[in-house]
Amino acid sequence: MALHPNPKGRGGPSLWEALSLQYRDHLRAGYRVDLGGWRLYFLGGKLRLERHCQAVNPACFTFGALPVEKARQDRFLMELSALLDRALGEAAQTGGTVTLSRLFRVELRRNQAPPYPAAPSGWKP
Repeated sequence: MALHPNPKGRGGPSLWEALSLQYRDHLRAGYRVDLGGWRLYFLGGKLRLERHCQAVNPACFTFGALPVEKARQDRFLMELSALLDRALGEAAQTGGTVTLSRLFRVELRRNQAPPYPAAPSGWKP
């Protein structure tokens, strides 16, 4: 299942493009990227995706330094988190691949528990 974040309203694709560029820079610099219920980071040169916030709220995200109002970015990230959670839950039940466009791809075996090994999608570390 591929996720292509596109929040409701104008400018969704450009918002994700800007956020994903910042997120990739964070990862390259050795920082983690918090995506609500999930956290993405490098450990020992390998990209990993693990559970993060149990009760997802705006504080559970890596906020982008963008010229976009905070409320709009918060709504976008909350929607992204819900989509990612649903996609990973479905893939964990049956096995499969989840790709968050421009950021990462994870291949899950049936009933595999997190943390998940991930791979960059659309960029090189």
